[in-house]
Amino acid sequence: MRGFIEVFANPLAEVERLGGEVLAAWDFSQRIASSSVIDVGPGKYHGRLVNQPMRAAVGAKWSGREVCWRNAPRDYAAIHFHDDDLGVCQWQADFNWTVPEDMPSGAYAFHLTCLDGEDWLPFYVLPKRQGPFAPIAFLAPTFTYQAYANDRRGGADADYHERVRQWGAYPHNPDQHPEYGGSTYNFHRDGSGIAFPSRRRPMLTMRPGFVSINDKRGSGLRHYPADTHILAWLEAKGFPFDIVTDEDLDDEGVALLASYRTVLTGTHPEYHTLGTLNALQAYTENGGRLAYLGGNGFYWRIARDKKAPHLFELRRAEGGMRVWAAEPGEYFHAFDGQ
Repeated sequence: MRGFIEVFANPLAEVERLGGEVLAAWDFSQRIASSSVIDVGPGKYHGRLVNQPMRAAVGAKWSGREVCWRNAPRDYAAIHFHDDDLGVCQWQADFNWTVPEDMPSGAYAFHLTCLDGEDWLPFYVLPKRQGPFAPIAFLAPTFTYQAYANDRRGGADADYHERVRQWGAYPHNPDQHPEYGGSTYNFHRDGSGIAFPSRRRPMLTMRPGFVSINDKRGSGLRHYPADTHILAWLEAKGFPFDIVTDEDLDDEGVALLASYRTVLTGTHPEYHTLGTLNALQAYTENGGRLAYLGGNGFYWRIARDKKAPHLFELRRAEGGMRVWAAEPGEYFHAFDGQ
């Protein structure tokens, strides 16, 4: 049973047909690309969606003649809510920190400690806008980190935790912490796929030393912890480098890369926007060198709402490897209609 709410395509007319006083008439077919809910009734009790439920969902009146909500928004006057949607944890800030003027570009982490344990909160420092710039830029695949964030793989058994203990690896695994939400490879509790990963929550998989898989033949490291090995190699070999991220590249375009002789990808640069793809293409067409260091890259296209930069959207349609598939008529992103 899908946990969605639908409002009739013409709510005022429906109330008049049934008879009765109109208190509120929310029309979910309006402003589908936003988190706003519009009341077309006399009270104008407009609303705001919390924790990013899924819009651009087919309603009971979907005819099937159009499969993109942009062409027939009245067919998409429904919102699919999930009891485990998590857009923002809404925690209060405990401290503020300003990047020192002389801090070089690189990968860093806040080390937090308390009586019950410790944690590391990774972040990147970009170079100053006016430079100086290193000859190499490492493009941190933060969209991929976010897509896989808190991926519940079901493999955190006793053998996994024993390897973690022996290696002194990061001790927490998403299998034991569903409260922080899953990845785009997981399902909501109603069985539908997770389409809106947020970075404004603990991302346990984006931690130094996190072991993704208990791989008997290798390290089992993927994504963020695997990419720290590239950075360690660059430092060990004495190659100066700066760090930029997917999100910065999508926001700023090819200008972000123009000062670099070479751009390196991470080990798994899988998720991109049209903006990041266009920027990388423009960079190489203008003489830039792109070194692809990944084993699985440039595969899925995501959508962003830059008014909510902590989120992106992924609809898994009929192309590509699908751990879950979007419902018929729901292949187009709500954020950009693409």
